[in-house]
Amino acid sequence: MKYFKLKELDNKGFSLHYLLPLIIIAIIASIGARVIFTSHAQTPTKIPKIILSYGPDPTQTVQIYAQTQPNSPVVVMVHGGGWKSDVNANMENISAEQLRNNGNVVFDVNYPSDSDTMPAFPNEIDSVVSATNYAIANASIYNGNATKLTLLGGSSGAQLVAMAALQLNSLNKGTVSQVITLSGPFDFPLLIANWAATDGPIGDLHINNEMDALGCSKPSTCQVSIEDKWSPDKQVTHDNCPANWLILNESNETMPVEQADVMTRALKAVNCNVTETITSGTKHSFAYFHPYDNGPIIGNFLTRK
Repeated sequence: MKYFKLKELDNKGFSLHYLLPLIIIAIIASIGARVIFTSHAQTPTKIPKIILSYGPDPTQTVQIYAQTQPNSPVVVMVHGGGWKSDVNANMENISAEQLRNNGNVVFDVNYPSDSDTMPAFPNEIDSVVSATNYAIANASIYNGNATKLTLLGGSSGAQLVAMAALQLNSLNKGTVSQVITLSGPFDFPLLIANWAATDGPIGDLHINNEMDALGCSKPSTCQVSIEDKWSPDKQVTHDNCPANWLILNESNETMPVEQADVMTRALKAVNCNVTETITSGTKHSFAYFHPYDNGPIIGNFLTRK
């Protein structure tokens, strides 16, 4: 079990990080007791979010939203941003709190950024795998049940959770029971062709993001084998797909709907259970993760576990 490395020492020289698990358990137990025994409470007491490290890089952090009730489902949530990241980039607070308020233990994950000299893959996928393993190993501390595990990602984060889920399930079938992807890029050859045909700064921005992520200098010299290797639709099999997959996209947003379509076809081709939902609108990724938009769709999907 890994703990966040607190450098401060008390006046006897005792490292406080050994006390962290006991402190967390005491906080959860105390708040849980107040929820159970305070019959006049109007709203449930919220446990403060906890920020810990799951790896040595400063960006390898996770914000944890615990539950007071044992055996709660676990959601590992991954932000987007064109495979770019920074310290404290995992700040999908509203979405995480919505999930927590609906009874889930949430691990909101950050990961190292790519650059024009450092590709996103496999480093970012490996980080999401490591963060998911951290969540599995430590879920019970926060009243989570790791056998009820969903990976949720938006935009480039959707591609990361897709690849991480397939890798984890390839090693141990059924590790990830559900995946939810918001505005996900699933097929790099199709996506690159789309943005290469788009004139102006928007097309250039997306091409640059994809070239950096793949470690290519320009589309004409990027090998299709590299593009396919990191395309989830080219890597899914009947043995590594999760029990349930929810694919969301809006009809007129940044991510072409054909990306959702191609992933749905790939999952169905290997007899995997998938639900594709295309809603009318222009919002992208976590921008439509909201009670009045796709919140009920996601909430209903999560209750299937």
